[in-house]
Amino acid sequence: MMRGRLAFASVAVVAAACDLALPIHETDDASLGDVTTADTSAGDSSDGGMGDGYVTGNLVLNYSFENGVFGCGDNWTADTTGITLTHWDAGHTGSWSCQVCTDGGSLRQSIPDASFPPGSQFVLSGWIAASPPSKLADVKLNADIHGGEGGTTQVYLNVDVASDGGWVYGLSGPVNTKVESLFISIFIDPILPDGGSECFLIDDVSIIGSIP
Repeated sequence: MMRGRLAFASVAVVAAACDLALPIHETDDASLGDVTTADTSAGDSSDGGMGDGYVTGNLVLNYSFENGVFGCGDNWTADTTGITLTHWDAGHTGSWSCQVCTDGGSLRQSIPDASFPPGSQFVLSGWIAASPPSKLADVKLNADIHGGEGGTTQVYLNVDVASDGGWVYGLSGPVNTKVESLFISIFIDPILPDGGSECFLIDDVSIIGSIP
């Protein structure tokens, strides 16, 4: 039996009872994202063109939203009361994705014990789709790499959502850290130039580290 959609919100929201058949836009063109490094080359794979050091697996917990039933599943939370998270039963991969409806809040996750030496590189990526009747144009993915000396390195990209509602892949270029990194915070939210509330779907979030 398929589970129903479960929403986490300060105000109850009823999601439309229909599955989404979404086209896929397969691209890792760096123009999809604004990156915080002079090297904007996205490379040919999900490692974003990182160097020759040891490359980790995906550090994001429950990155495809397959685990858990409340909100968007295990490990994901809302950072304010002005956001609704719904475990959506259609995904880029697997059976589920996360629907985010917000007037300015963020979907977030903290990754503890992410210890990396100075000079490590990080690349952030994710798959985004518009969720009808949303008309938003951009979604921002942001990762803060928190250092042991109080410094924070930011990795981010803006993903242009497809007008036909299809899945769009966003990939940042590699960003270097200058100090030892201890933990990572991820924030995902829409860009709302006209205010109001918008909805989008997100799936297969990834942050990958390279140790020199």
